[in-house]
Amino acid sequence: MNNEKFTIRGGCIVHRSTGKAIPEHEPVFILRACDKQALSILRVYQSKMRPKEDCWKGIQSVIEDFTKFREENPGEMKQPIEAYEG
Repeated sequence: MNNEKFTIRGGCIVHRSTGKAIPEHEPVFILRACDKQALSILRVYQSKMRPKEDCWKGIQSVIEDFTKFREENPGEMKQPIEAYEG
């Protein structure tokens, strides 16, 4: 899992700084960089935040990572139904 805040440990998604796992009963939504719709979803999400908030900057960093992936891997971009297949 390529993320600054979370990692996978023991089959659980764990917050790196606290070491706490996301509870199994809590839904999690994951976007993959190969999903052709992911960037637009991230931009809409970011638009709901104030630019001075730390989380806005964090989402901006993810947007930049997704943009770089798209530029460097155009042949890997997929429609959502394909991006999340097993």
